[in-house]
Amino acid sequence: MTNLARLKSESAAEAHSDVRMEKVVRLRAEIASKSYAVSSEDLADKLIEHMRELDDSGKSGRKR
Repeated sequence: MTNLARLKSESAAEAHSDVRMEKVVRLRAEIASKSYAVSSEDLADKLIEHMRELDDSGKSGRKR
């Protein structure tokens, strides 16, 4: 990410009160150092949850 893109991203994030900048900074550092890891079980759970929400709202795009 370029410095300008990072500044724009940080400015946009700061504009939203629900963004936790300390978490953003930590995650960026973990990603940059390739030490960020996601539990495959957590990822699968979130994907299933998201698909169920889409299905419940009728936005899944699947034909019935």
